[in-house]
Amino acid sequence: SEAIGAEARSRLTGNDRLSPVEQLEVYREQFWLRHTASLVEDFPGVGGILGQAAWEKLVEGYLAAESPRGWTLRDLGRGFPPHVERQHGLPHHALCHDMARLEWCFIELFDAADRPGLDFAKLAALPPGTLETGQIAVNPALALLEVRHPVADLRQRLLAARATPGAA
Repeated sequence: SEAIGAEARSRLTGNDRLSPVEQLEVYREQFWLRHTASLVEDFPGVGGILGQAAWEKLVEGYLAAESPRGWTLRDLGRGFPPHVERQHGLPHHALCHDMARLEWCFIELFDAADRPGLDFAKLAALPPGTLETGQIAVNPALALLEVRHPVADLRQRLLAARATPGAA
């Protein structure tokens, strides 16, 4: 539109190869590609379930509905599992929702603070009843996720197939 052209000309200088509007289009396209690539990386299982065409439609709808609100791509997918849940016409809807929830848990876990591992010798030395009294603190990144489908196994198989071209 003319308004976009005027805005581009007011903010961009252009150069001998690109007009201000063409420069803006390059930035717009790169912005889109960067965000979609980030979602592909964060939710490979959902993409593996859906295939390219359905995945692209889902991601386009998500980015249109959930504009990025922060500077980091780490948080881009925060609203993705609820978005998938709302897409009742999505192929394999329940499976995709379970997978999106699992994959968001992986993102949260990856970025969680490091904690020491469970010391089984200390655990064995605790007096009986300690576990019932709540005296043991679990890692705050620990999440119990109830799913209807074996998405952890499916995700491993999808990632292995992706890493080995031609494997199914």
